[in-house]
Amino acid sequence: MPKSQAKGKNCTQGERVEENSDSHTESETTPMPQDTIDLLGDFLTVVKASHSSDEDKEAALEALVQSVEA
Repeated sequence: MPKSQAKGKNCTQGERVEENSDSHTESETTPMPQDTIDLLGDFLTVVKASHSSDEDKEAALEALVQSVEA
């Protein structure tokens, strides 16, 4: 049997798409809390600022991570 005929033999393209559509997680469908959005903005501001120290960047990142994990 030629290789092209064997490919996808057990399912159609539509079945693969349907199978993949069930893979959404809660985090993909739940809106991000406003405080997390604010912390993300703060983090980006600190990272973009040329005068920010590594400690400032690390503290902003840690606050963002804790917010996302909560």
